[in-house]
Amino acid sequence: MLNKGHLSLIGNHGWFPRRGEKARFDQQPLEVAALIDACYEAYLATQDKKWRQAIDQCFNWFLGGNDVREPVYDFSTGGCKDGLHSAGVNQNQGAESTLAWLMALHRVHGIAQESILTKG
Repeated sequence: MLNKGHLSLIGNHGWFPRRGEKARFDQQPLEVAALIDACYEAYLATQDKKWRQAIDQCFNWFLGGNDVREPVYDFSTGGCKDGLHSAGVNQNQGAESTLAWLMALHRVHGIAQESILTKG
């Protein structure tokens, strides 16, 4: 779900009850990596460029294009913080979050390589 030009996930603190409001927090990197893969598959099926744009917006969630406007990817360690909570970025850097970041990075890198090969 896009909110003011950035990805805003459904948080796991209350989820999204029927006829209710979505929970804003806690948002986790694993969902972003899964969305990137889903958008990529949608692009392959349709060749609609909106899915490539959606991939960029999802990837930017890691870099600060999120509800708290702070990077979740840690540029100093190469790891990934454990997500967003109402007070900001969760400073823990668990394996699941770092693997989600690496899966997303791998997918986006592969897409960039495909683009170079098809244009060249």
